[in-house]
Amino acid sequence: MAWFVVALSATVAGAVQRVTGFGAVVVLMSVLPYFFGIVDAPTLALSINILYTVALLWKFRKYVDLKLAALPTAIYSVLAAVMVRLIGDIEVRALAIALAVLLMALSVYFLAFAKRIKVRGSMMLGVACSSVAGVTGGLFGVGGPPMVLYFLAAAKDHDTYMGCLQFLFVVTGIVSLGSRVCSGMFRAELVPYVAVGIVGTMAGMWLGERICRRLNADAMRVATYIFVGVSGLILLLQQL
Repeated sequence: MAWFVVALSATVAGAVQRVTGFGAVVVLMSVLPYFFGIVDAPTLALSINILYTVALLWKFRKYVDLKLAALPTAIYSVLAAVMVRLIGDIEVRALAIALAVLLMALSVYFLAFAKRIKVRGSMMLGVACSSVAGVTGGLFGVGGPPMVLYFLAAAKDHDTYMGCLQFLFVVTGIVSLGSRVCSGMFRAELVPYVAVGIVGTMAGMWLGERICRRLNADAMRVATYIFVGVSGLILLLQQL
């Protein structure tokens, strides 16, 4: 059962990330904790997503604006590494509840407020968003949404947004995953699932390319974040 879940969730995650530029780890983290626990799930999600993110970065490499991306990436990386070190001191149930609340909050934000809130892409916004992202990224592997808010406001066009976002994901993903490896959180038993997940995300990338051309991307985003919110609610109810 776990093999099928990893393959299917990775395929959906890959398609979502190709359409929206982010969301793969959010999708994975709304499913994987049920089967791998709150500590192993982020490690697995990051491992599955890193190669796919590198592929997306290569696709948009010409549009990376380091003036926008360098400082937020550095702040995110440092805070994520620090939070990974603190995971062992946090009670597992508290982590699960925090993740559930985060998933529901993300669902509500992107369904109800994302298109209504307009912000200026200032450096202060970049610092604030990357600080929040570093904390949530280190704990759960979910740091993309705050950075989406910043890059959507600061990037001059969609390609620059995609390039900067994927640059940040690659660098911070390597840092976060490296920190987890050094902390002993990457276990040999996860390797086969990582391999299955990578194949799934590549299939999702292929699917996402076709969705971009033919289907309504907004409808896909709505369905995805309803699913994320429901998953967070179920996880929360399990912990109460």
